[in-house]
Amino acid sequence: MRCAILCSLLLSLLRNPKICSTTSVSADDNSHFAVDLYQAISTLHPGQNIICSPFSITLALGMLLLGAKGTTLHQLTQAMKLDKRSEGEEFSILKHLSSVMLSHSQEPPVSLVNALYVQDGFTIKERYLQRNKYYFSSDIRAVNFQDSASAARIINTWVESTTKGKIRNLFSSDEFNPLSRLVLVSAIYFKGKWKHKFTMETTELMTFTKTDGSATEIPMMSHHLKAHIGHFSNEDVSYQVLELPYEGHEISMFFVLPDQVMDIHKVEKVLTASQIKEWLSSLTEHDVRLRIPRFKIEEKLDLKETLKAFRITELFLSSSDLPEMTDSADVYVTSASHKAFIEVNEEGSEAAATTGIHIAAIMSMQQHQFVADHPFVFLIRHNKTGALLFMGRVMNPEIMNTEGRDTEAL
Repeated sequence: MRCAILCSLLLSLLRNPKICSTTSVSADDNSHFAVDLYQAISTLHPGQNIICSPFSITLALGMLLLGAKGTTLHQLTQAMKLDKRSEGEEFSILKHLSSVMLSHSQEPPVSLVNALYVQDGFTIKERYLQRNKYYFSSDIRAVNFQDSASAARIINTWVESTTKGKIRNLFSSDEFNPLSRLVLVSAIYFKGKWKHKFTMETTELMTFTKTDGSATEIPMMSHHLKAHIGHFSNEDVSYQVLELPYEGHEISMFFVLPDQVMDIHKVEKVLTASQIKEWLSSLTEHDVRLRIPRFKIEEKLDLKETLKAFRITELFLSSSDLPEMTDSADVYVTSASHKAFIEVNEEGSEAAATTGIHIAAIMSMQQHQFVADHPFVFLIRHNKTGALLFMGRVMNPEIMNTEGRDTEAL
């Protein structure tokens, strides 16, 4: 089983940002925000396949948070579940989460990199730069946004390099203009092999039933293994949760599969950070006959509407309160987008995500069988910290088979 994920968030601001008092992000804080983010996206995009990286978005908003005060700061910290934290605590915890993920003696499975690209001659407050360096290990790099093609090429080359070529063309030249002053970029890259590998020989075509009742033939991977699994019932929905760990590292992919085809949205309604913790404490190891489809999702989402669903509105107004980043005034967010890609097959798992902030001036199944032949939710979790690195759902894997090659091979 191999999985690749690409995510990018683009926030365009007009004029200038401010530095904020710090707010620390614990794993619980991040999990609550991650689930809320997923819920907002799934509500805005009913019936669609979804993939996003809550942790990448958290990092990008965290760098932006360093520049905020007043109403802007309050809206961000409230949405990110940081409003109860003492000043300065939030980023210390985020720094800790990041360092734990990277503290492996061998090559770490997760790479976290951040950078600030500043317009030549544009003055960013020294304290803001120092805090970004301390909390996010951000590189500070100068570019000339007047030459938009060159600026886009420089930033895209860095992003592509840091994500092992998985994220390309994050920015286009028309996204920069003479008012552009600063681009904040956060990239996450993950690559792992399954602890219990799938084999190509056991993959075969099976029927996948969609929520509208229609069916399609897709490649379904098969395995018989010992795995942690649980059966749950909440209100009027029953479902299974299965954990598939990655080899040698404390990261797992979790699948949440309703018993009935039509119950995917009921499962999403009971999805909370607290519920996820309850699942993890209740899963037990059993022999499991497992069938999971190969799948690919590539999605670009408008995060401006998603953030507004969190009542983050001040960022998009000329009254946005972002004075700690620079002495320039009137900086606000003009647009936000999120691009994501995930691929899952027999070989292992590979994932990447970037978040960039552009600132300008102006079922009913037998026990211990897990057959994902209808819509399901998935998440990739760093188990030691509890951070949710990626979340998504598969509604229709048929549209994800590139040029029919998967089907033809079978």
